[in-house]
Amino acid sequence: MAGTPQETPAYVIGSGKPGPVVLVLGGVHGDEPGGWLAAEQVTEFRPSVGALIVIPRANRQAILAGKRTTPELGDLNRLYPGNPQGLPMARMAAEIVSLIERHQVNVLLDLHESWGFYKERPYSGTAFLGQTISAFPNEKGIVLGQQVAAAVNRGINDSRDEMVYREYPPRAVAGAPPVSGQRTEEATPVRAGGSASLGLGSRFPDMVALLVEMGQQDQPLERRVSLHVEVVREVLRALGIS
Repeated sequence: MAGTPQETPAYVIGSGKPGPVVLVLGGVHGDEPGGWLAAEQVTEFRPSVGALIVIPRANRQAILAGKRTTPELGDLNRLYPGNPQGLPMARMAAEIVSLIERHQVNVLLDLHESWGFYKERPYSGTAFLGQTISAFPNEKGIVLGQQVAAAVNRGINDSRDEMVYREYPPRAVAGAPPVSGQRTEEATPVRAGGSASLGLGSRFPDMVALLVEMGQQDQPLERRVSLHVEVVREVLRALGIS
């Protein structure tokens, strides 16, 4: 989105050798600093084969405002596959989809933060997704998501920090009350598609789409960043490009 207030860098780090292409998104929501700070560190990685693409601050204006997003911008993670004539984040979604097509991305990693921890949830909802990895439910995505969660956990000493592979589409208990204005999940499985980044797996059947969430509650920012970076590192290792 060159020349607009939403312009933000995309780093394309090639190896010069054929291999998988991984796209890492950070900063989709402006109040989730662990994701974008981790993505900025990931720009220092150098793949041995294939390529790594990183957009550290996808919603730069929301980050500057310290807000999840604004009505004027739209919610990037609810607007895929985008609209070149729509809200700013709908246009950003369209740019990301175009980038996926142009570079034939094999794995999409979207780095986010929730509030509470998934294992400690009193009920299901988007406020309690911390320490989870979810995949669009194709075979490659499920296998990679589970493999990466297990690999990260081998290096974790505190069980509270351990990553959980979370089924997608989610199932939740009917009638759970919202927390702090957060939307709760549906009582029945939602369609495996839709307008979030995971839904891009239905548009690109050969691509693995992963959503990574860290919990902000009582977990220092530095730790959240390091865990996000480790998830990306393990994805690259699993693909043989690191």
